[in-house]
Amino acid sequence: MGITSNRLIFLGRDQAVLALQTLFQTHRLIVIHGEGGLGKTTLAQQYAQRFEQVLELLIAKEAANITPVESVVEEWLRQNFNEEPGREFGVTLSRLKRHLQAQPAGKIGIVLDNLEPALDRNGQFIAGHRHYVELLRVLAQTPASVMMTSRDRLCEPGLSVYHYRLPGLGLEAWQQFFQARQVPVQAADQSVILGEMHHAYGGNAKAMEIVCAAVIGDFEGDLSAYWRENSSDLLATADLRNLVVSQVNRLQQLDKAAYQVFCRLGCYRYQDQPRLQSAAILALMWDIEPSGQRQILNALRDRSLLEFCKGEYWLHPVSQAEASDRLRQSPDWQPAHQAAANIDHRVDS
Repeated sequence: MGITSNRLIFLGRDQAVLALQTLFQTHRLIVIHGEGGLGKTTLAQQYAQRFEQVLELLIAKEAANITPVESVVEEWLRQNFNEEPGREFGVTLSRLKRHLQAQPAGKIGIVLDNLEPALDRNGQFIAGHRHYVELLRVLAQTPASVMMTSRDRLCEPGLSVYHYRLPGLGLEAWQQFFQARQVPVQAADQSVILGEMHHAYGGNAKAMEIVCAAVIGDFEGDLSAYWRENSSDLLATADLRNLVVSQVNRLQQLDKAAYQVFCRLGCYRYQDQPRLQSAAILALMWDIEPSGQRQILNALRDRSLLEFCKGEYWLHPVSQAEASDRLRQSPDWQPAHQAAANIDHRVDS
């Protein structure tokens, strides 16, 4: 039996679903967090299907187009509870709260998708949209299960939020996806190539779809031919580059110092040095006050641009490719490599 198209786009997420089930036993507000293309929205929408009633909002792709929260709550009241909003926002929130509190746990799911355009450099809601904090504070007092998706962490001091870092898809999911699209990956050499591709793109779900479509459309299903042509430039196509470019551009606008350090990280070759200690990153901050260095390190982590596990850091190959390209165009190319060489020498000795 073949895999249905609906199931095909949701491969490899059984563990994520189980994780959300467990988290919602003790948390009301959960942010599904990670870089672009991981499948955060798909996971939230698929998980929301288990609720009898779903209230959903796509925040916006650009900050200029963010929907005012007042309009959102008014629409929810009218469409889902057949009640008119109050003249004051506080009254409208109270009415929504009353309706939600009357529902049993597990009946209503709420999805706020693509949160980051509404957040500032510190992970707080931007001026003009601070009422979102009040909405989330009210939702946390109800039995509703609230899922938010974001590339950036939400860091509002008055909110108790759990951040679930969505991992990339496993290699098995990539294999199933390519096989379902009639791309042969069973042979040993093809399996090795797919493994290299999976690693290069960090298991990214959107990259999987883009690459598979290119293999089929441009290379007649020949995985080897595609990889010979593209392995040296992971961001050769516009669709793949867009996965990371918009995120890096946002960093450049919000936090120039963190952006500069991100570009400098392109000097490290992760094929030779798969993981970095914090000292290797701090060495690239030669022009930044020591008191602000850890803040920049955390900012890159919070924006899903720098991976972290058990005291070790790294850029996924796609992010490294973009960082390296930008570093080549900056005056930091030589100083960054010299700083990296110095820290490598001290570690080795």
